[in-house]
Amino acid sequence: AAADKAVAAAPEEPDAWAARAEAKRRLNDLEGALADFDRALALAPGEPRFLGGRAELKRRLGDWAGAEADAPGWAQRAEARRCGGRPKEALEAADRAVAEERSAWTLVVRAKALRALGRNAEAERSLADALTLEPGSYLARSWRGEALRALGRGTEALAELDQALRAEPSCAWARVLRGALK
Repeated sequence: AAADKAVAAAPEEPDAWAARAEAKRRLNDLEGALADFDRALALAPGEPRFLGGRAELKRRLGDWAGAEADAPGWAQRAEARRCGGRPKEALEAADRAVAEERSAWTLVVRAKALRALGRNAEAERSLADALTLEPGSYLARSWRGEALRALGRGTEALAELDQALRAEPSCAWARVLRGALK
């Protein structure tokens, strides 16, 4: 409701449209969110924040080519390529993302590409590196739990997933993985 009021009060303001897009995304109205990001980008062409939001929505909607085209950085390109069934290209993009900015997020993206290639030991090491940079990353912990599970290290996987859930109790991915391990 507040985001609708912001758009009504300032329809020429791209940030108002982007805020409403984020509100719709949180409500799982992905098509509505996409339309609002389109409007924000019509008002502010090329704005990386809006392109990133739209790329994420396109990825979630299965528009891999559109997600990659909008992606403002290598990490998002890697995610679009991985989801689009191009794991080798995803790893190349993820490696570029890590080279540009070694962060927990880029290392998680790299690990996801490695997992898609079945390279679980390398994925686990990338996730361990991510946790060195950001020990509280529930994403790194949940993906590391999955990599450990794939490596047959169930006890360690459960411990990692428990830590992910302590950090972010609403993480459905960690909850599903944990349930599958019990």
